[in-house]
Amino acid sequence: MTKLPLGLPLLGAFLFSGSLLGFSSEALADNWLPAASMTTPRFYHTATTIQNGKVLIAGGTNRSSALSSAELYDPLTDTWSSAGHMAAARYGHNASLLADGKVLVTGGWAGGTISGAELFDPATNTWSPAAPLITGRHGHGQVLLPNGRVLVAGGYSTYFGMLARAELYDPSSNTWTSAPSMSEARHAIWLNAVVLPSGSALVAGGIDASSKSLATAEVYDPYTNSWHSAGPMSEPHGSGLTATLLQDGRVLVAGGGTTSYSVASADLYDPTTNTFSPAAPMSVPRFEATAALMPNGMVLVAGGYDLRLNICFGSAELYDPLANAWNSAGSMATPRYASKAAALLDGRAIQVGGIHCAGSWPVLASAELFESNRPPQAVCRQDLMLRAGETCTASADIDSGSFDPDGDAITRDQSPASPYPLGETPVTLTVQDVYGLSDSCATTVHVDDFSSPIPDPELPTVSGQCSAEINSVPTATDNCDGVVAGATSDPLSYNEPGSYTVTWVYVDVSGNGDSQTQSVVVADTIAPTIDALAASPAQLWPPNHAMVPVSVFSTATDNCTSDPACQIVTVSSSEPESGQGNGDRAPDWIITGSMSVDLRAERVGSGAGRVYTISVMCSDEAGNSSSGEVAVLVPHDQG
Repeated sequence: MTKLPLGLPLLGAFLFSGSLLGFSSEALADNWLPAASMTTPRFYHTATTIQNGKVLIAGGTNRSSALSSAELYDPLTDTWSSAGHMAAARYGHNASLLADGKVLVTGGWAGGTISGAELFDPATNTWSPAAPLITGRHGHGQVLLPNGRVLVAGGYSTYFGMLARAELYDPSSNTWTSAPSMSEARHAIWLNAVVLPSGSALVAGGIDASSKSLATAEVYDPYTNSWHSAGPMSEPHGSGLTATLLQDGRVLVAGGGTTSYSVASADLYDPTTNTFSPAAPMSVPRFEATAALMPNGMVLVAGGYDLRLNICFGSAELYDPLANAWNSAGSMATPRYASKAAALLDGRAIQVGGIHCAGSWPVLASAELFESNRPPQAVCRQDLMLRAGETCTASADIDSGSFDPDGDAITRDQSPASPYPLGETPVTLTVQDVYGLSDSCATTVHVDDFSSPIPDPELPTVSGQCSAEINSVPTATDNCDGVVAGATSDPLSYNEPGSYTVTWVYVDVSGNGDSQTQSVVVADTIAPTIDALAASPAQLWPPNHAMVPVSVFSTATDNCTSDPACQIVTVSSSEPESGQGNGDRAPDWIITGSMSVDLRAERVGSGAGRVYTISVMCSDEAGNSSSGEVAVLVPHDQG
């Protein structure tokens, strides 16, 4: 049996598809689709999803020689393009996406271990040298730490054999520094290293210096720059395993194998207890399979090789962490192992290259896409500002275009449901597809009262004689406060005749206001009452033709004016003013004041006497007036 430097057999016989392997029937609408093929067949390459969503394939081997070429896959157009060539051909190397978007490739094998490292810049589609490793190696573990540095650990060195050594790359200074060594050498751990939520890195399994498959694991703490043991796993997973960080922070270790057999077992590492526990096993043993975390939280494990039966698989399985169960994920068109998988930003995964276990066991350039049932996407409107309606509430749909990327029907649940009261209400929208996958988003609904109180219908005019007073406060109806009483700075009582306007203002607790006017009319339409009139003297004697001063006295009352003004308006005589015998003179009267008059003391000798009639008018301040008369007598004679 021919073997690669990493111990991978290249001979084979049988092909199996997932439909023959006894999977659970709970496939979640998963599909494998053909993707465009690479330009160059390869295996033991690296596959890195870069920030623009493309996948960088670098190096590898076509079995006859190591490769320096690199290719970029664009999932939007399903096309490959050249990504240039590395300075050194290599396979069995490792790659990490750096924080600045570049990709660091380290080590590898090409007739011997390589210490060189290179940087790929997607912005220029070019490669440039990075500082070389302190210790050249291949089959090593490599992860990007949260502090931006890259940890490289273990592997195999032409000069030192199996390695426990570790080192750290600082992109800011393009330098490597030694890190403490692991407690034991570990080789063939390309996929065995995972960064934990705490920022530490787990390295599980591998092959030790005596080529023994390991069940142990170690954790590197970047904060203390130290290693501590973890585990052990339930059985040795050795090399060719996959280690995947789950969404709950645990790590799934699946498959792998020793020099003579592959394993189907799986283990779960819990960083909170620093222990492994058995997980449900896969349906078949898989060595050199691939793993990718899907958006629904499941782990896709695809392909792989059974060292004992000398067969490889096109089948794939999905691990469900919630159920601790594996479900069928269909089968690739081409069984393969030693390939590479990458999770795409659109939720799919791509399987690239590898070795096909049939005929001459060709090296593959083909690629296949896995479309898992992806969870729906909840999209919320943000910071909704709503106007309170008639009931001081507002209704709102916070959905702003939630969708299912697979086109599945989705249900929407908004909690709490509309309508929403005045103020701020946190609202969560949950969308769920027909398979039970869900997503949520949240927003805050702000309901404000912008509606002014509505005054009651037109206010009645308040009127009265002499005075008027508003005795009732008008109200307005408000959508939030109910009844709002009016307020005014104008007087409510008026004691002078005239027309007045009172302005009422209605303001609710939110500061919204409206106003309304009310008319007040004070009237005086009643004339004064003349209670008594008297003249002094009331009789003129002797009739000597002299002018006699006469004063008129009045008593008048008025409903509004306390002292009505009275005045003499006219004087008349019962006899002609002139031409009445000897001594007759004119005029017979002169009004000398408002209530005084000079009357002539004369009369016709042949008559019965003269009667002067004095007319008096009494007026109030409103101009209402009453008239009365008083008589002054010039008798014919006395007695």
